[in-house]
Amino acid sequence: MFVARTEITNLKAHVEELTKSEMDFKVRYEEARSHRERVEEQQLIIKDKDLAGKDVEIGELKRHLRESLEALEVDKQKCESLEIDLEAEKSKSESIEEAR
Repeated sequence: MFVARTEITNLKAHVEELTKSEMDFKVRYEEARSHRERVEEQQLIIKDKDLAGKDVEIGELKRHLRESLEALEVDKQKCESLEIDLEAEKSKSESIEEAR
C-alpha cells in the first residue's frame, strides 16, 4: 500500500510537471506566434511604403515622358513649319533667278 501511495504521489507530481511544461510550451508558442505576426506586419508596412514610393516614382516618370513627348511634338511642328518656309524661300530664290 505504501508503494502504491508513493507511486500515486510520483505520478501526480509527474502530471503536474507535464501540465506545467505544457503551459510553458503554450506560452512560448503564443509568444513566438505573436512575434511572427509583428514581424510579418512590419514587413508588410515596409513593402507598402516601398510600393507607395515606387508609385510616386512611376508618376514622375510618366509626367516626364508626357512632357518630353509634348516637347517633341512642338519641335516637330516647328520643323515642319521651317521646312515649309524653306520651300517657300527656295521657290522665291528660283523665281528671282529665273527673272534675272
